[in-house]
Amino acid sequence: MNLFSRAAACARRRTGGGEWSRGGRLLLCFCAAALPPAISVAEDTSMANAISVAGFREAAFQQANAVRSVQLEGVVCATVPERRLLALQDPTGTVLLQLPTVSHDFRVDDKVRVQATNCWITLTPYGYRIIPCPLVDNDGIHGAITKSGRRFLNAGFQPVRLEWFQYDGPEALTLEFDGPGIPRQKVPETVFWHKPPGARGFKPGLDYAVYNTFRAGQLPEFEEESPLTSGVADRPDLSYAAGANYTALVFSGFLKIPVTGEYTFYCTSDDGSRLYVGKPSTIACTLIGTHSARRTIPLEQALAEPNGGQWVEAEGEAIFAGSDGRSLGIELAEKSGSLLVTVLDAHALVSNNLLHRRLRVTGICEF
Repeated sequence: MNLFSRAAACARRRTGGGEWSRGGRLLLCFCAAALPPAISVAEDTSMANAISVAGFREAAFQQANAVRSVQLEGVVCATVPERRLLALQDPTGTVLLQLPTVSHDFRVDDKVRVQATNCWITLTPYGYRIIPCPLVDNDGIHGAITKSGRRFLNAGFQPVRLEWFQYDGPEALTLEFDGPGIPRQKVPETVFWHKPPGARGFKPGLDYAVYNTFRAGQLPEFEEESPLTSGVADRPDLSYAAGANYTALVFSGFLKIPVTGEYTFYCTSDDGSRLYVGKPSTIACTLIGTHSARRTIPLEQALAEPNGGQWVEAEGEAIFAGSDGRSLGIELAEKSGSLLVTVLDAHALVSNNLLHRRLRVTGICEF
């Protein structure tokens, strides 16, 4: 078998009694070729806010949805740029990160630095997501709730982005503000502007995009979705939604701030919403070296060690394979049990008949 396809996945081990006793996550490469020799990567601890992979994982797990500034250095084990995924390894372990962007130029065994300033770090089903911090976070399924946030803004055009989704039931979306000499009021249409591609100046209104969403309980990951339609709106308004339920909207553009000073924004929504105002948080992933080589260990060794987040290798026969449209699930029968793998980047594999074929997989195993 010679697929040479990168893939992200989740894996669990099953005991002889049939129970799933180990949980884990894998960023996988299906490959028949031998892996390169393992070389440890030196960690630069001189950077401000520098943290090891193990320290990052522990801090993010202990305090999810926290605002942090972090710097990580490590070796690229695998990437899925289309889903903004990066598997990063240092001497303390390996972590799967979802970033705003991941360069297609990154290669396995490159050394990169991830720098995030005042960003939001959240848990995902497969790892950790680093995204710009919203001014107002009103996500979730709930009735009409108002949340607010304050920010110092200079006069002139300031970036704005408002996300909203409706699962079912009643719906609502209102954006208000107050500021220097401005009493609390609904943000008027005259404040909303956008900049068309290629245009030299700003024009009235906000860009909007409409989505279907079936992600229960929270806003969708809009970067991974394709809008049903888009256009320019006078103001944030639910009349642009695709329907009464399972729909989402994104309004983006600029606010024309009249006077420099502190402004408070109030976002009322049913169901969830997020508001971003002003210069976004800084998140950068840069290449700082090449030919560093990841460290790969057998799955059996990883299961015997106390720490999760190891980059491992395993082999087995595919006894199940199925797809949900975006991911591919594979169950491997290997010498000491079963391994359940969920492939996230499966476009090159779904059409292949993997059943009863022997596969070698490598990736992150957590348990």
